[in-house]
Amino acid sequence: MPHTHQHVSSLFLGQYQSWSPGFSNEKSAQFQATTAALVNTVPFIIGVGADCLIGDYWMLIVVLFVFFIPGSILIFLSSWPFLLGGGTFPLEVFKVGILYLYPFGGGGVDTIGDIFGAKQFRK
Repeated sequence: MPHTHQHVSSLFLGQYQSWSPGFSNEKSAQFQATTAALVNTVPFIIGVGADCLIGDYWMLIVVLFVFFIPGSILIFLSSWPFLLGGGTFPLEVFKVGILYLYPFGGGGVDTIGDIFGAKQFRK
């Protein structure tokens, strides 16, 4: 397991501090597997959207500003104790960020970045 996944597992399981979702091992693995599955599936959707609908540049703008940046911000905000109010871990905010927005953003940015890189190559 890469270092990043160990960090996420530790956050999910509450090994850093009491401010965490406190998931069981099974729930932590489920979150990680769902996120990884989405990140690896989204490039196909993003590629079709970029090629057939709005083009590479506009797809990158949409992916960045609708998915990647908001998802990253929600994950960041949910990791700070009491920042979003209340005395409990903001699990719903965290879920939206890590299960929906971030995988679509991360998968999309990777895909569009690869497309831009490939277009720079000349024979």
